[in-house]
Amino acid sequence: MARVITLPDRLDSTACSELLPMLIAHRTDPVDLDGSAVSHIGAVGAQLLLAARASWTDPDRFRVTGLQQPALRCLAELGFAPDHVGAVPAGPAP
Repeated sequence: MARVITLPDRLDSTACSELLPMLIAHRTDPVDLDGSAVSHIGAVGAQLLLAARASWTDPDRFRVTGLQQPALRCLAELGFAPDHVGAVPAGPAP
């Protein structure tokens, strides 16, 4: 089972400084980053997600779940497709 790490509302440099040690500690484990609360992804946040996915022991065990339109729009404005950072499509609304 994947370890779930909940991402903050704003994935900016401050949030990344707190997130990075958690990612390093679980680099060999399956991890799901719950992005359902994220409304803003800054350049540093996008870079962190991109680097984490690229350096994960098994990139298929690194996922960003639940990203909503505001966060997806931030990624697009920075030139990233969701799959570049390991984002998986959100499921249907309940």
